[in-house]
Amino acid sequence: MTGWLLKSMVMVLGVLTFVADVSATTTGTLPADEVWSGEVVITGDVIVPEGVTLTIEAGTTVKAAALSDDQAGGLDTTRIELIIEGTLNLLGTSSNPVTFTSDRRRPQVPTAGDWYGIVLTDTADSTVSIHDAVIEAGVGGINGYVGSHQDIVDCTVRDMTEFGIRMAFGEAPRDAADPGIEISGNTLERINPFFPGIDLQLSDDADSSWDDATHQIAGNVIQDAGYRGMSVSVSDFELLEVIDNSVSGTVSGILVGGNYYTTSRNQLEVHDNSISGDPDTGFEIYGCRSITVANNSVTGGMNGIELTNATAARIVSNTLDGGTGVAIAVLGHGALSEAQVHRNQITRY
Repeated sequence: MTGWLLKSMVMVLGVLTFVADVSATTTGTLPADEVWSGEVVITGDVIVPEGVTLTIEAGTTVKAAALSDDQAGGLDTTRIELIIEGTLNLLGTSSNPVTFTSDRRRPQVPTAGDWYGIVLTDTADSTVSIHDAVIEAGVGGINGYVGSHQDIVDCTVRDMTEFGIRMAFGEAPRDAADPGIEISGNTLERINPFFPGIDLQLSDDADSSWDDATHQIAGNVIQDAGYRGMSVSVSDFELLEVIDNSVSGTVSGILVGGNYYTTSRNQLEVHDNSISGDPDTGFEIYGCRSITVANNSVTGGMNGIELTNATAARIVSNTLDGGTGVAIAVLGHGALSEAQVHRNQITRY
């Protein structure tokens, strides 16, 4: 019996050894390419330097020590950051994502603000997307610097003390094969009510290669996630699509800002989005040159759709119900003479 028990203990210990990835760099700078798998507990800021690739296999859980940082560096010296200067290659899938969380254990649970989040610096490799990841219990889920421009697809970001996804971009030239930024299929839950769930901003000093870019923000679900579900400020572009997003339980719905005086085409398509849960304003849009706002719904709240300094605007086939303010407002330069407003269903305003 004793021999059987000893053999069993050895077998269990062997399994545990394979679950924990002891080869991972758990604090400081990666010296070379690494592949993480199983469970990785990091104790301080981990930096993936330029020219180095961190690959994280499907199903891996990366846990950050809560409310600590043995590197005492980065944007927050008291919380751990995963800082990407090189390449972050996530191999997660929809059924087996990569998870980033804190190391709190039962009876405690990971809590908003336990660690900082993922930081994409100006040199981060933009040819690979951030996809199929769960990012929770941080300050900000994904924070992109002005030189970064990663696509963010099919991620879940939840329980943040500040923002969910923040992508500033444009100061590095756009890759020749890159049409623009895509933020799609993400779910955001329980973000600080003073911050946006998704925040996309083109830098004031953006490279001119972005003037004819095509951006898409599509199929995102934002629940109880921020002051404004989505804030998009892109002054110059060829085409910007904000489509099929669902926003509920935020103070305001979707804000899109462009540049009225630009020489870029600035064609904006806002359609098939749903805003609910008592927003101040469902859609706030300003400064774009060719706008279609169609087949959206706004339920409850105060104002439905507000356009300012928007030329060639078409507001068609939207459903607006139960607001206490103005259903549709078209304001500013060149607005009324060019606007087409028809086939909208407005009730209980």
